[in-house]
Amino acid sequence: MTPRRSLAMRGLYEAWAFISSTIELILSSSCVICGARGALATPICEGCQSSFTLIEAHCCKVCGRPFGNESVVAHSEGFLCGECRSKKHRWYFDHAFSTFIYDEKMRAAILAFKYKKRFSIGDVLGGLWAPLLSRHIADLEDSDERSRPDLVLPVPLHRKRLRSREFNQAAILARFSGIALGRPVAYDVLARIRDTEYQSRLSPVQKIKNVKGAFKVTEPKVIEDLNVLLIDDIFTTGATVNECAKMMKKAGAASVIVATLARPTHAQVGEAIGGKAMALGADEWA
Repeated sequence: MTPRRSLAMRGLYEAWAFISSTIELILSSSCVICGARGALATPICEGCQSSFTLIEAHCCKVCGRPFGNESVVAHSEGFLCGECRSKKHRWYFDHAFSTFIYDEKMRAAILAFKYKKRFSIGDVLGGLWAPLLSRHIADLEDSDERSRPDLVLPVPLHRKRLRSREFNQAAILARFSGIALGRPVAYDVLARIRDTEYQSRLSPVQKIKNVKGAFKVTEPKVIEDLNVLLIDDIFTTGATVNECAKMMKKAGAASVIVATLARPTHAQVGEAIGGKAMALGADEWA
């Protein structure tokens, strides 16, 4: 990816985001969560924004799963969850973390953002998330230099789904992340080359098979020996981001850190595995 091409992609995303958000705010000013109409045109009112639940518990230092209580932390060797200690999963990323709990209010915001094309919600969520993400990255850098990202990448959509949705929510979140961190964002280095089934319809084993071989690093030289920050909206089983990390490691990335806006509780993931994901509202449950 040439610098000129990268700047062109960034310019297109920024122009699209500004125009779409401006038009939308003119047409509607009601909160997508509670329905309140305020004096200021915003898709999410201040009350709902302040009620988003932060993940403040201790988390597994690899997969980012929040520990249930302090007694569990005391008995977790090296701050690893049971699955990471038992090496049940082979994680290709070096560390993953999420900022908010995927509760009812966050669910309503993300669904309206992705499927009702309320583009300005991305500005609100990205604006809320970016400083918190930047602070988390700074804390990680104190203990591990590999956590200092050189480049930000969004999880890509397949071109067919991109045409249908008209935008990639991960790319919008990545734009805010790049600005907050002062790092470049590469929108077309990682591609989704196969249109996969919705993850919500699959078992955990099927999810892994579903995304296997679905991604390709189109510009290996761009990420070679770099620390990459991979951005997505939701982390559940981790199958999608793990496959992306696998491809990037094969292409020569020095490290891959996964950052997602939100993450469901362990109980929600259990319900998703039990076939209730669609009721919970996520389309991919990655």
